[in-house]
Amino acid sequence: MTADPDRELLVWERMAKAYQAYCNGRTLSPNAKKEVYRVVLLRSMAPEQEVLERIKLEELSREDAIAVMKGY
Repeated sequence: MTADPDRELLVWERMAKAYQAYCNGRTLSPNAKKEVYRVVLLRSMAPEQEVLERIKLEELSREDAIAVMKGY
């Protein structure tokens, strides 16, 4: 159980905002959208540099991943 549900909600709202900010106006495949979500999810738990070191990108470029995280 989450110790601070309000904080958890803020994290999820921030994740949704970052996801939408990147995806809106772009034509992305379902796999690319999943990858955007994975970038945002990892970013919610780790600093940007760690995300870039850990994630294996197939659909997005490194620059795309950085752009996704700018929205977070």
